[in-house]
Amino acid sequence: MESGSPYNYRVAAENDTGEGEYSELHDIWTLPSEPDSFDVAEVTTTEITAHWSSAVRGEEGYVFLVNGEETEQLPTGSTEYTITSLTAGTTYKLGIKAVNRSGSGAVKILSVTTLPEAPVVVEDPRGGSSPLDRITLSMIGF
Repeated sequence: MESGSPYNYRVAAENDTGEGEYSELHDIWTLPSEPDSFDVAEVTTTEITAHWSSAVRGEEGYVFLVNGEETEQLPTGSTEYTITSLTAGTTYKLGIKAVNRSGSGAVKILSVTTLPEAPVVVEDPRGGSSPLDRITLSMIGF
């Protein structure tokens, strides 16, 4: 059997007294396979854009997951999704799975860390525009 493909079945029950009547099952789909080449296209401090190489055979859409929680239903043929409103410098586990009328295929998972915030600029306490050649930091009370 091939992933994401329709099949027709003919089934009957059988016991010690014989075989029962056949029932016909039409257009039963196997589960889709997992998406190929799930990777990161772009990362910022608050957004991650992930993509996968091509549509999965027999998919009727996708489900996107962030840290194990289903966050978005994507339409058939999708190959990219951007997660927004994230926290800078935080690691997220992203997942994608293809779905069809029979259920969902295996989840492909990727771990990605958003970029950190820009560093704080320390200005010269002496004034002026000359750059500092060193900074001394002291921890008090620890």
